[in-house]
Amino acid sequence: PVVAVGALTRPEDMEELIANGKADVVCCARATLADPEFPNKLRDGREDEMRPCVRCMYCMSSMMSGNKHIHCSVNPTLGYELTNKEPAPKAEEKKKVLVVGGGVAGIQAALTSAERGHEVILCEKTDRLGGVLNYTEHVSFKDDIVNYLNWARHMVAKSAIDLRLNTEVTPDFIREVGPDAVICAVGADIVIPPIPGVENIKVIDSIEMHEQAEKLGNNIVIIGAGITGVEGAIHMRMMGKNVQILEAADGILKGIEMQQLAVTMEEMRRMDLLDKYHTNTKVVKIDDNGVTAETPEGTVVFPADNVVMCTGMRARRDLVESLRPVCLNF
Repeated sequence: PVVAVGALTRPEDMEELIANGKADVVCCARATLADPEFPNKLRDGREDEMRPCVRCMYCMSSMMSGNKHIHCSVNPTLGYELTNKEPAPKAEEKKKVLVVGGGVAGIQAALTSAERGHEVILCEKTDRLGGVLNYTEHVSFKDDIVNYLNWARHMVAKSAIDLRLNTEVTPDFIREVGPDAVICAVGADIVIPPIPGVENIKVIDSIEMHEQAEKLGNNIVIIGAGITGVEGAIHMRMMGKNVQILEAADGILKGIEMQQLAVTMEEMRRMDLLDKYHTNTKVVKIDDNGVTAETPEGTVVFPADNVVMCTGMRARRDLVESLRPVCLNF
């Protein structure tokens, strides 16, 4: 017997392997970590409810980083099965729960609260769910995340959740709704360091880079060589752009899992980016000529039609704290 294994997450792919005789058995590992009910839902014709694996390798990195339990970026109960049952048990007392923010964290909080039997109101200030991850719809190699977002939106739509788009939550709004509990899942803002010239019109953030990719110039300078910056560089190279990556630290892709590091470096090699990143490089200023930086070889001006800030994110704690006082009066 031949067993097929490795990133099999879509039922149609599994059926095809069996049907065309290429395999006798299919083996699913990550698919059942993302959704332990994966085979049962498939058997029962509930494919639309199967929480999809995004193949992010967080399960692998959580094991290799010394955690006692394996974890999953889309299944918050994985590793906590003894204390967090799935499906979630019904709450002893039904409450009105207001979830602020329609990104993936807010969606999951709303779904879990609804599963437990609470009355849930999910508010998102824009016109669609997905939050910061909506940019993935513009990136060819982010199909797995797009698939997850579509699943999440579908699960909200088929639930009893009261979804309110284009709704900004304020203290007055909370008083009007009168919830028993408020869950703040308001995400984070991109950090823009105080570099002289950063207000220049050619400077954009990582999300704008993907959303406006067709309108960008040919020479792109990316500041920051974490996974966001490097993946952005790969995407830009796929579109035929000239790319330079500037990083103040002494290395790139710090903090990512070993297998992901190896795959990403190979993709950088394939896209001719291995000599396009510059470490120990401090950006001095941005102007119409490009980006001026201090490098180990001296001062260098990198020509740029657009400069992309991939310099991390900071939680919107100020927004959370602005809502906290009214919640303390419940």
